[in-house]
Amino acid sequence: MKKNEGKILVNGSVGLDMIFSINNSIKDCISISNGVLMKQNMMFTAGSKKEFFGGTGGNIAYGLGLLGAKPLLFSSVGKDFVIDYKKHLEDVGVNLRTHIETQDFTANFYGITDPIQEQIGIWQPNSYSKIDSIKLSELISKDDFKDISIAIFSPGTPNSILSHLNEFKKYSKSNAFVIFDPGQVVSFFTKTQLLECLDLSDLFIANETEFLYAEKIIGEDMKDYLISKTKKYIETKGKDGSEVYWDKIKLQISVIKPEKVIEPTGAGDAYRAGLIFGLWNGMKINEACLLGAKVASKKMEYHGGQEYKLEN
Repeated sequence: MKKNEGKILVNGSVGLDMIFSINNSIKDCISISNGVLMKQNMMFTAGSKKEFFGGTGGNIAYGLGLLGAKPLLFSSVGKDFVIDYKKHLEDVGVNLRTHIETQDFTANFYGITDPIQEQIGIWQPNSYSKIDSIKLSELISKDDFKDISIAIFSPGTPNSILSHLNEFKKYSKSNAFVIFDPGQVVSFFTKTQLLECLDLSDLFIANETEFLYAEKIIGEDMKDYLISKTKKYIETKGKDGSEVYWDKIKLQISVIKPEKVIEPTGAGDAYRAGLIFGLWNGMKINEACLLGAKVASKKMEYHGGQEYKLEN
């Protein structure tokens, strides 16, 4: 891939994140007796509650904007998006291609984060529930399609991701690099949907838990399957860095420790922003992944997914 060739498309959710910090460990509140999971009835006391700009697509586009890429962001938002969020993204150079539902509100994410940075979340789609019925071509022009060199397809619903991948393949140039990033919704995919999305993409990226969900769905080792299909993959492992399979070579990418750890929401999205920017700039895959780790590390020093800044 040539340096700065074409545009970057980010397809994914935009939301408002309500993050609750708790003092006790989530794991300690899970009831297990003699190795059997008991009926759960958890109660947490929040030490703080803060609202932030978020959503997977919003977070990735924000990181790319900070890096100077000026990405296209395709999503569905609500009437409240234009109050503050729209300007926030435009100020960092994000090129918005968003459908606005004037009778609904932007999606919400409610998350509780414990002291060891583990999290439980609830996603309320609101206006984003319309994403299945919105075509890429409604907001992305033919000229844009031909100029996109990298596209990431993040959550999303299984139907929307598959539909948008097919549409992108139909209208884009044949050498555009496609990243399939199903995230936490991977567990909602059918085997047919998951295999079709993998077939339409060049790179599968997910964390350890999401890899396990994908394996359960396809019924075989995910990495072996991807290798057999000559697909690239990146498995992110939090504090243990990431594992990369690229051009028939496996690589281990070290984590970059933040100066301080504040809150993890959006760290994976920040990693993706750095990774994509690196690939777009013609970096080797290990260099692009290290840039992703650097951006993710900086994000960990801030609350929310879009509060961090990057040094010039």
